[in-house]
Amino acid sequence: GEAGSSLAGTAVRGGSVFYGNDTVYIMLRLYYFLYDRLRVARKCAAENKPCQRGKGDIAQAPSGAEETHERFMQMVMDVIDGTLEPGQYEDDCRALMGTNSYVLYTLDKLIYKLIKQLQSLLADDLGCKLISLWHYEARRTRMLPAAKEALHYINSHVLMHDDLCFRFVMEPREHRVRVNLLEPNKIEVAAGLVEANFSSYMYTYIASLAGEDESGVFLRRTLPKELRNVAVMAGDE
Repeated sequence: GEAGSSLAGTAVRGGSVFYGNDTVYIMLRLYYFLYDRLRVARKCAAENKPCQRGKGDIAQAPSGAEETHERFMQMVMDVIDGTLEPGQYEDDCRALMGTNSYVLYTLDKLIYKLIKQLQSLLADDLGCKLISLWHYEARRTRMLPAAKEALHYINSHVLMHDDLCFRFVMEPREHRVRVNLLEPNKIEVAAGLVEANFSSYMYTYIASLAGEDESGVFLRRTLPKELRNVAVMAGDE
């Protein structure tokens, strides 16, 4: 991958950036493995011609790739809910999808791990805060992309402190997600990250001079009452 320290806080064109911890990274990595296994299942269903090992094994071979894939997915559901033994699932998978489907033999275990990791993420306070921060930063519309990205990184670093920080770059046009492990470094708020409208308002407020027609500290009708509490002392200079 690319150097993590040089990527932190840089703007991305045509995509969005998410900063997460190791809990988020593991969950998304398992999700990628699941997606890849399902892609392999589609490929095997299209390329393999199911064999019939004997009477009673597979009564009738699927008529096409779509039916083969549907039957495979039903087998996966059966092994997950316990109605199909893992050993029998492996044998049926080999007969239905071919010998190149060996990566699908442990698909049920991968799904179990993904569900368990998702539960860990939901119970992880930091992971949930980082996801909420991502949604919050995505709603910023009045900042330049570079400033928006830098501010997102700084806010994420405040939450994570010394935890591992992963940078996920989602690129819809290329249909891919790039992941980088960032090097820990000291974060300082760079100049110019304040929203333009607020910065202009603050400058105008500070630079403005008080007009002569400004109201006094006291209302005229209450001034005599307040003057009773004022002691005027005069003395020789």
